[in-house]
Amino acid sequence: MNLFATVSAWFGKEKKQDPNYIPELDIGIGVRPALEEDYAFAIPFPAPLQSHGITRVAVMAHIYYPDLCTELLGYINHIPVEADLYISTDTPEKKEQIATAFAGYANGKIEIRIFPNRGRDIAPKWVGYADVYSRYDYFLHIHGKKSLFNEALTGWREYIYSNLLGSREIVSSILRLLERDDIGIIFPQHHAIVRKAVNWGHCFRPARTFLERAGITLHRDMISEFPSGSMFWAKSAAFRQLLDLHLKLEDFEEESGQLDGTMAHVLEHCLLYFTEAEGYRWVKVATEKTYPHHATLLSPKDEAQITDDLRRVYRPLLLPPNRPDRT
Repeated sequence: MNLFATVSAWFGKEKKQDPNYIPELDIGIGVRPALEEDYAFAIPFPAPLQSHGITRVAVMAHIYYPDLCTELLGYINHIPVEADLYISTDTPEKKEQIATAFAGYANGKIEIRIFPNRGRDIAPKWVGYADVYSRYDYFLHIHGKKSLFNEALTGWREYIYSNLLGSREIVSSILRLLERDDIGIIFPQHHAIVRKAVNWGHCFRPARTFLERAGITLHRDMISEFPSGSMFWAKSAAFRQLLDLHLKLEDFEEESGQLDGTMAHVLEHCLLYFTEAEGYRWVKVATEKTYPHHATLLSPKDEAQITDDLRRVYRPLLLPPNRPDRT
């Protein structure tokens, strides 16, 4: 039985036939912070806080819809340091279209690989490009997102792009944060249209099973927090335990329009737990232009204030002994 079959066994008939199955333990009950207490850093920072020493990053971009190449390239061109592109897609025809669209890219090398349409953007990046992380200290995960199943989600992709790559100043501010020893992953504050949907859904029990493989214990009262939309900046070192699991493409089910409960969804829900287990904090960011709740956006004026504000932005998810003591 592959990994997906193992974690998905808790759905449908298999979990009901398990003599150890307890329905009340099948969901997470952790309470997320209220809107007025859910803080993020306001970006871009003032110019003095945009300086950093990062000189090279990897960009893992899954492009299922080649018609988004021009839009995506425009944002990637805002990265102010050398950025090597590792692009994934699912057919030779799409690979050719992508290669044509990115032919003029001059800020780093480009590699395009083809993978089966399974695990959406997550399997290609964590499995298909697993060999890349050891060569880079910092990386960006991004993809060509279209939420075709719900028109209400229109604008979500642009929101994420704007808050991760909206300008050179925004990227420089994020890199300034990521360069800190205590931060492992940076992602946009949840878009208003998806914030109420951020919860464990059908992922709690399989997430607990999955995290157990890395020696991480998940309890029912731990909240669900993750990069909604699955795009973020991060340190490779923050995901050693995840990469050490040596996942395979076969661990992810084939695409059939699933909305929740897949191995891709489970892994997405676990990202911050892997980060904390490595001893790092996570951070959310947003621009005042894109996020309406300005009272929850913190605007540090110096490094000392970043450290102070981080105590409000970062809310530990793991409990000891999983989480190293970082005060």
